[in-house]
Amino acid sequence: MTKTLVCTSCDGEHELRFKVLSTWKERLMGLLETDAGAAPVALVPCSSVHTLFMRYIIDVAFVRKDGRVVASHRGVPPTRLLAAVGAYGVLERPMRRGWWPSVGTVLKIATEEA
Repeated sequence: MTKTLVCTSCDGEHELRFKVLSTWKERLMGLLETDAGAAPVALVPCSSVHTLFMRYIIDVAFVRKDGRVVASHRGVPPTRLLAAVGAYGVLERPMRRGWWPSVGTVLKIATEEA
């Protein structure tokens, strides 16, 4: 069963949807072996990521259990390691224009199952 994480800004103006990757292997692979058109993913639980062997640039946000963003990075190139103390999960997507949560943003988080 596929889970989707729905993250909404507190003002309700922005919503992002992520495919949940929860097994060790899924979290290890993240967006590897995908292309720049890949769907965004949420790695849960997770507090560090790498972009080793990535083929494109990504956006990354680290989120606590309460939905507060503790670190946010736009345009992360391949061959980087990122981590955030206190993060419970990581949101990743191929780099795109448009809204991305910044540090201090509190997201309302809900899970949908398909």
